[in-house]
Amino acid sequence: MKGPTGSVSNQCRVEQGMEQIVECLIAGGPQHGLVRRQLWDPHHPMSPAVAAGDGKVCIAAARRPAGPYSNRFLLLHPQATGQEILAMMARMCVRTTAPSLCSN
Repeated sequence: MKGPTGSVSNQCRVEQGMEQIVECLIAGGPQHGLVRRQLWDPHHPMSPAVAAGDGKVCIAAARRPAGPYSNRFLLLHPQATGQEILAMMARMCVRTTAPSLCSN
């Protein structure tokens, strides 16, 4: 399926299995507790990363399958405390209804 610019749309790429919608749980920093959903190519060698509101980069520290075509990542802010990390690790094991930030 081609979009208005002639490129393959995101939805089509997801359906073909080229990319997945993944959940990124952020531990520490200004976005602590936020669940961010984004497209991710599982064939790409890099895990998701995101810049926090304070400009610091949150990097993936853990990955857990969240279904047949999805994964859940734990992203750590450089100043995350042990308590914040443990709390988000526990949330990785359950389906959350936390506030989310969707990104394409």
